Amino acid sequence: MKPLIAIHSCLNDIRNGRNQAIRETWLQGVEKYADYRFFIGGHPASAQDDEVWFPGVDDTGNNLMEKDAAILEWALSWGYEHILKTETDVYLDLPIIFNMDYKSDDVIGALVGWQWGAKYPRTNVKCFIQGHAIWYSKKAAEYIANGLLDTYKRLSPTAETEPGQADLGPRSSDLWSGQLIEGLWRQGKLTVRTDGNFGRGPYSYHLQGNYDVKSRAPEWLHKMHNATNRAEVPWDSI
Repeated sequence: MKPLIAIHSCLNDIRNGRNQAIRETWLQGVEKYADYRFFIGGHPASAQDDEVWFPGVDDTGNNLMEKDAAILEWALSWGYEHILKTETDVYLDLPIIFNMDYKSDDVIGALVGWQWGAKYPRTNVKCFIQGHAIWYSKKAAEYIANGLLDTYKRLSPTAETEPGQADLGPRSSDLWSGQLIEGLWRQGKLTVRTDGNFGRGPYSYHLQGNYDVKSRAPEWLHKMHNATNRAEVPWDSI
């Protein structure tokens, strides 16, 4: 069975053209490598064939954990054994990312923080794997789908951080999944590989910047797609 590219999306991404820009850029030729779906919360007036909607799931961005858990539950229900979760402000280089050995570990992605298993700078949360593009095995997906919300409820009341270091609320799905994964890794239940090729290339490129910059993601996605050397596309070029 092919892997799944799970694109964490929302209604606003449809309205501002992000989803369509992804279809027109890095998803070209995706059928050679993987299945894919856009995942959105709420009830659609209409839905495209590549969209999955979750009635009753928060679509505002205030509780990203709820949608991430629903995405993984859906993927598992369809029998996927390898899931690449990404966002709508990310460019994936499919020929490169699917040439990597993504089946050898349960979790593969870029590390936020200086050392896996250590404390994130000036906080009492652990360094974590970010969600700009991250591989999950079936086993990892099962743990996260079943334990993500409980991990937040268990740890967030005691979590502390300095301003500007980390958002410790329910929108920080990657942080809380990182805390869950870190614990399972210490128990020997999951294998984790940190890889700096996610986020700033060449596997995936994440659009850095504030909300105003990210609102222009469709233009950036097209620039990345047309660039001979994507690493040279300046982040402020949009």
